[in-house]
Amino acid sequence: ICRFKDYIYVGTYCDGEYYSTDGKTWTKSKITGLGVLAYASNDTTLVAASDGLYYTTSSPESWVKCSVGNGGNFHSVTYDKTNNKFYAVYYASNDDANLVYMSSDGINWSAVATSGVKGVVASNGKITLAFSNDENYTGPAEYSIDGGQTWSKVRGLSDEVSSNYVIYNEENETWYASYINNFNSVVYSKNGIDWQQLFEPTPTSFTGKTKLISTH
Repeated sequence: ICRFKDYIYVGTYCDGEYYSTDGKTWTKSKITGLGVLAYASNDTTLVAASDGLYYTTSSPESWVKCSVGNGGNFHSVTYDKTNNKFYAVYYASNDDANLVYMSSDGINWSAVATSGVKGVVASNGKITLAFSNDENYTGPAEYSIDGGQTWSKVRGLSDEVSSNYVIYNEENETWYASYINNFNSVVYSKNGIDWQQLFEPTPTSFTGKTKLISTH
């Protein structure tokens, strides 16, 4: 869910997208099929991650599909206000799945490679992080300090890690990530490179997944 200019946007997992101006009356947009898994925006452009990347500079009736990807889905998109860059994760069942895309305007995108399948990307201007978000397709969590051009493994986590959410709390300058293949625990890092467990994992009998909603 997000707000951009005069509209509230809600993306669903498999039933497209809905928008509203008052939060009471909702209309389905032209983004259908997969739905919308994530939003990101700057002052002028809203980007949606779906069966491609879509952008609008005005209203939900003016979505345009970006010329990026090769028929796969985008699982994540984020905007780094520090370096004015968008980042998005492309997910497909072929070699293209290993790509994180970057854009300065949310419209024109270029690919930067990582190792392993990624599903979540986050950035705070100093460091960019990429995690898998599927316990069936795990891989090493990685970081980049040059805007996504080169990547290295983080320290303190397994090489087979997956995470639903990765967020940065500006108030205490700390990264947090759900760690869904380690008994649903939460891990944290002060620099994005060295990670440790925030609290003891939940019992193995617990069948849910830990998700980070907010750091406030």
